[in-house]
Amino acid sequence: MESKELIQSLQDMLSSYDKILFLPRGETKMAEILGGCPQERLQDKKLLLLSQEDVPDLPDGIERHQVDEESAASLKRLYHTYEFSNKFRMLSASDNFGTIWNYVETGVLTAEEALAALLD
Repeated sequence: MESKELIQSLQDMLSSYDKILFLPRGETKMAEILGGCPQERLQDKKLLLLSQEDVPDLPDGIERHQVDEESAASLKRLYHTYEFSNKFRMLSASDNFGTIWNYVETGVLTAEEALAALLD
């Protein structure tokens, strides 16, 4: 069961940011894609990145908060509760969290196009 504080914090963040991006541990490819996001893609957007690990070369315009292991596990469980809002996105190549990255792996989309779809 998730703590009431974490749930309230997530709800507050969802109302304060245009998008919340959660980057689980070990998703280095997703971190690279995010780091290469063109600055013009981020204009007029208020974005928050929740991550367990440091993300080098994070573009300006993306605020980052580090989360601990327990919070990350809770966020993974809460993702399915809040994904309908279209504001909480999991950046993971895992099949458990969607298949847009399968389009990148098969060459249907570029990484930039997939990221753009997540940010819009």
